[in-house]
Amino acid sequence: MPPTATTPPPEDVSDLRRRLDELETRVNDLGRLMTAVKPVPAGPQRWWRAQVGAFADDPVYAEIARLGREWRDSQRPADDAARDATQAGGGGE
Repeated sequence: MPPTATTPPPEDVSDLRRRLDELETRVNDLGRLMTAVKPVPAGPQRWWRAQVGAFADDPVYAEIARLGREWRDSQRPADDAARDATQAGGGGE
């Protein structure tokens, strides 16, 4: 019987079976990966709370913060730096 629109030729069937086997393997692999992934909790994400205090009492981080502040301050115009220094000292408004 010759192949019809609904019956693929025999060589196409074996190719389809091979491709289906590959897809099933990949889907099974993805399923295993998904069970290993930690589910994301519902509601607002507060990932930052896990980071709070991570660098407490870390002298390297303190130096990074100091250098960053020093660099940012050096990029400000002189009148902004003077105003911020006054406000930080309790003066200002």
